[in-house]
Amino acid sequence: MAGGDATPSDVPDVLAPDLRIVFVGINPGRVSAEARAHFANPRNDFWRLLHAAQLTSRLYTPQEQFFLLEEGIGVTNAAYRTTPGSSDLLRGDFTGSADRLERIARELRPRWLAFVGKEAYRGAFGTRPELGLQREMLGDTKLFVLPSTSPANAAVPWDERVRWFRELAGRESGLPERQTVRAAVVDEQGRILLLRYRDEFDEWWERPTSKRSAASSRRRSASSGSISARCSGSCGAGPGRSPVSGAFSPVSTAFVSIASSRRISPRRTRLAGSRLRT
Repeated sequence: MAGGDATPSDVPDVLAPDLRIVFVGINPGRVSAEARAHFANPRNDFWRLLHAAQLTSRLYTPQEQFFLLEEGIGVTNAAYRTTPGSSDLLRGDFTGSADRLERIARELRPRWLAFVGKEAYRGAFGTRPELGLQREMLGDTKLFVLPSTSPANAAVPWDERVRWFRELAGRESGLPERQTVRAAVVDEQGRILLLRYRDEFDEWWERPTSKRSAASSRRRSASSGSISARCSGSCGAGPGRSPVSGAFSPVSTAFVSIASSRRISPRRTRLAGSRLRT
């Protein structure tokens, strides 16, 4: 099953044993079919998102897709038939998809199957998922759903999409969570309204989930000097990122834990056999 010569599709599978992640697109579009390469539409952000999340050591082009194997990454599709758009797919196009993905998990043993778009997951398994880590597993292989990278999904901002890719990178790395609270917006009664997080890749704001977690975060952060006693309404938000506008990039609560004031680091690691159990 490794490699792509026998793929019954216009775009060959990029597969090998013991990969870190196998990305599962929905199906080839016409641009990808013509190029015989995954996510070949120049308006598709897949390759840029891989690099932005540090899942790859450099920015690859679609024509370099087989070099992904050296990074521990593979690519396949939930459906093999080429269509102008995913809305042109039929239910029958996904026949056998779940069995094929189960076989990939069993025979090639990737640590993760990452579905690029909810429709790829729904097409394969018949249920519509939420973004992020799924409860279901295929053997020892974990499942993760990402936002679609298609230009048809351009309404979803880049920041939101890259954050989900970084969450996948963090979970795949197996590295422990680490404290990253940098500032807070506090009202006159000393209650924390917003917490600002920052790592080497990004900066974002989140609201505490409860009074208890807010107080706990305040005590820990104040003792370490990482939280501000007062902060104005525009504290550290940066251009176009007002903390009071509701523009909080959504991330699954399993990844950003307000109660514990921690976030999984998305740095990549090559530790053999590294796995994150939930």
